[in-house]
Amino acid sequence: MRRQNKEDLYMSNGIVIAVDGPGGAGKGELTRRLASSLSYALLDSGAIYRVLAYAARKAGLALFDEDSLCQEAAVMNRKGIDPEGLALMPDGTFWVSDEYGPFLMHFSSDGYCLEMRSPFNYGIPEVYACRRPNRGMEGLCANRSGTLLYGALQSPIADSVDYAPKNSVPLCAISLEGNDVREYAYPLDKGAEGVSALACLNDSTLLVLERDGRFPINGKALKRVYKVVLPDCIPNKPFLLSKELVADLMVGIPDYPHDKAEGLAVIGDSVIAVANDDDFGITADCDGKGTYVPKLCPNGKLDCNEVYFIPL
Repeated sequence: MRRQNKEDLYMSNGIVIAVDGPGGAGKGELTRRLASSLSYALLDSGAIYRVLAYAARKAGLALFDEDSLCQEAAVMNRKGIDPEGLALMPDGTFWVSDEYGPFLMHFSSDGYCLEMRSPFNYGIPEVYACRRPNRGMEGLCANRSGTLLYGALQSPIADSVDYAPKNSVPLCAISLEGNDVREYAYPLDKGAEGVSALACLNDSTLLVLERDGRFPINGKALKRVYKVVLPDCIPNKPFLLSKELVADLMVGIPDYPHDKAEGLAVIGDSVIAVANDDDFGITADCDGKGTYVPKLCPNGKLDCNEVYFIPL
């Protein structure tokens, strides 16, 4: 453990406390309480080893194959996260969702990582580790008081895992006060690729941005915002949600040109804002050689970021 400071979390002259002991002796609980009491940052090395072992097992690697394990650890480096969602908290800190781990990461207002939740440290449901490649924690939002955090994977869990109804996306509500997690399953429309964003209306009501992955052709595509109500549910068992259509972008926005509607925010009580991901206006491998070329909308214009405001 090391005391946090704004200059450098890893200063060589900082005080470090190391705790060792046999398995099951309570090192994790002791260090968590000690770090909290002393306002020190906690590096849970045991969790790191367990995450690596779990990843190696899923990849079919031998635990004595040092070279392969080192390569796997490099791939898992947290500096390689793919951030997708952002939730600003009342105290100025913010949470970021990552679709690789998947991880939820809590940052201070000046950018230092305070906490990380993952399926490997029981911060989010363990089954989320079975997310499809590059389809991890996508949607993220918080309630206005900052006591609840809501997250959704981008796509359904791998088909080989018996968790939720087919073609439904895992969604969870996390109490930041009591650390309990409520699990839900969000049903996708036929033709939808997944969930791109969440927005909170109140503690039990969310907006969900759902989409396909296609550019609109002759006005045909799936880009919709739905409302869901989250009831109390049985722990460790996903509750299948029902949903109510709030906005169909293809109907409410004439000539909507984008493929990836990925940003969602509530403004006041009567307006929502929807933004798109333009992939920096480029795409690759169109010629099979990895060449980057302009990403063009069906109207021939370069794809760019736009924000649309829609009455609720």
